[in-house]
Amino acid sequence: MSVLGRRERRDPCIDTWVSRVRCGHAPRSRRARPGVAGPSGQRPRSIRALASETHLSLASMQRALRRLGATGLYDPRRRSVSAPHAEEFLLHAVRYVVPAERGGETRGVPTAWAAEPLKSELASTSELPPVWPHPNGKVRGLEFQPLHPAALLLAEEDESFYATLALVVDALRGPAHARTIRLARELLSGRLRQRSPHEHRPDSSGK
Repeated sequence: MSVLGRRERRDPCIDTWVSRVRCGHAPRSRRARPGVAGPSGQRPRSIRALASETHLSLASMQRALRRLGATGLYDPRRRSVSAPHAEEFLLHAVRYVVPAERGGETRGVPTAWAAEPLKSELASTSELPPVWPHPNGKVRGLEFQPLHPAALLLAEEDESFYATLALVVDALRGPAHARTIRLARELLSGRLRQRSPHEHRPDSSGK
């Protein structure tokens, strides 16, 4: 059973999570596992492998791919995500499909403008930073729930992947100044386009 339990039933979160990971690939540390194709994409990964990489149950991954197929973000015949469509969705629609869930002061992992690469692009501020709640977090800030519970797990596995998630999760989903949103879109678009040439396709068997 997935470590995420009932949270997996939140379909918009699952679909957005899968489209993000499928467009941007799994974290480096999990790409290297036996049985999972590397960046060159010589061998398709199975749906089961994708579910494992994203910390989802197999059933949730299969349902998400079916829903993404119905929207045109995923092509079941080619077994691949449409990178341009996924980019458009993440840059402009995610804030409306999966609105930010914010809370009070807590400890956690910095995200959005408080995390790289946005942090280096913006002037420092005395505001409490947005953070993904975590009992072992080193930064005190304001609660900002991640796009998906597995974000914390994957962020620990790949720093670059964490930076990309922070751009989607907070800078584009939460309230922000126009300049911050513009910078986030530019940075995220560049990251997605760097990875899209190596798009992977899942094995249709689901095993």
